[in-house]
Amino acid sequence: MRVLLLIIILCTFDKVSVVYGSGISVETDMVEPVFAPGEIGRYSVWITNNLKENQTITISPAGKISNLLEVYFEGKELSTSNFKLSTDTTEHLELIVNAPENPGIYTGYLVLSSGWGTQAIPISVKVIDDEPLMDVKVEAITKELSLGSPLKFYVSLYNLGFKERFDVHLVYAVKELETERVLTKVEEEMAIETSLSFVRVIPAENLSLEAGRYYIEAAALYENKSASAADIFTVFKPFWTTTKKIAVLPIFAGLGLIWYKKKTGNIGGLK
Repeated sequence: MRVLLLIIILCTFDKVSVVYGSGISVETDMVEPVFAPGEIGRYSVWITNNLKENQTITISPAGKISNLLEVYFEGKELSTSNFKLSTDTTEHLELIVNAPENPGIYTGYLVLSSGWGTQAIPISVKVIDDEPLMDVKVEAITKELSLGSPLKFYVSLYNLGFKERFDVHLVYAVKELETERVLTKVEEEMAIETSLSFVRVIPAENLSLEAGRYYIEAAALYENKSASAADIFTVFKPFWTTTKKIAVLPIFAGLGLIWYKKKTGNIGGLK
């Protein structure tokens, strides 16, 4: 069984397409959902079989959102069942989100399994107060981060009419996607009037991340209230590491020397 990593995310105005290779593709209109406490949302998921064989599909939520999501196919919940997906066909599924009463960010996956492999689609659900007084957005500039690279991200703060000017305490936290364990935390203070947008960088030496999936969370604390947002990113290990480059350097140097001697006719010290 192969575990397939996310390759492309294509965003449009009303749909995000998550493409896994050329085998099974998944699309959904669930883009950056925001809910009030206790609100129920309904979304669509389209699964297309681009393979030459029929597939048996199992799909279920996992992680912190597992108790918030319900997936239905032809009126039947898919938590304990599956469905057949013929070749070159697309099936529609209904995704129901039951927002909890406590504001916050809830992350997890939609896990889709078939004979072709297992795909984990990351999902983030944001629950806010009924009448938020400010909003915050965060976006990782690079969604796929090379191991040992710094993390750069955009932050936007919006005053929704609370006061003309007030102080905000900002907390940026890098967390593991599966466990939500905090790995790095950075804090700062600033004042906001209407809106602010800026870039922040967490140096590589302050991250110490291994290859895997993480998310950056930005939380704004103000007047005994809070607003937060998160964005998911992946850390990968590049093939050409420094150790590998050093190891192959003598080989290339030797090949270069042989090529030079052949070109000049100076082989074995003879011309």
